[in-house]
Amino acid sequence: MSSAILNITFDCADPRALARFWGRLSGLGATIVSDRRPEFGWVILADPEGNEFCVEISVGELESAQAATTAVP
Repeated sequence: MSSAILNITFDCADPRALARFWGRLSGLGATIVSDRRPEFGWVILADPEGNEFCVEISVGELESAQAATTAVP
């Protein structure tokens, strides 16, 4: 019996290395389907074949994104 992998979580102590990793994904053809960082803390991407996957941001990044969207100009 086989089963599909539904979720994979990457945790990285070096945020710059993780950013380079996701940059490489973009270079390989991943595209943004939905950017939900300010609301929920993730971005939905799709690979060149249309398979969707999510990238989560840290709690600190989520709080910063939420503060930026609610800041008064």
